[in-house]
Amino acid sequence: MPWQGTTLKPRRLNWVARLRASTVQKLQLLPWPNINPTAVSALSVGAAIGFTLAYLGNSYVLATTFLVLNLLFDIIDGAIAEKYHRSSYRGWVIDTVSDRLSEGIILFPFMYPWYFFWAGNCGITVISHALKRSLVQPLRLFFLIYWIYRLAII
Repeated sequence: MPWQGTTLKPRRLNWVARLRASTVQKLQLLPWPNINPTAVSALSVGAAIGFTLAYLGNSYVLATTFLVLNLLFDIIDGAIAEKYHRSSYRGWVIDTVSDRLSEGIILFPFMYPWYFFWAGNCGITVISHALKRSLVQPLRLFFLIYWIYRLAII
């Protein structure tokens, strides 16, 4: 875990912790290349940019694909870091910053109310870094549920 060897201890909703643990455990069985997890975090930001561009271009299927890729890259970077024992405090900081950046890029076109949720999540991230504790808010997962619902009614 990114907080091993530090004072970081995750504080999560129980179902999020269970879902993440089972997903990461299964993902670690796959033959991932031994690459820098930060590169995967960068791909996550790239997928967020792709989502926003596809959404603004009214290509909703492509936007959905980029949104799912963004979430997968966020999970995969942690799985690679844990599989190859590359977890570190620095990596955790880079991961959380790329997560907030991705959320900001994805939620920008939706301003109200999502952008305010994102601003709150940024505040929680600042507190998280000050306390050296991982305070997880699955904002992009909630947005994916909203996005699928929105596509269903269009």
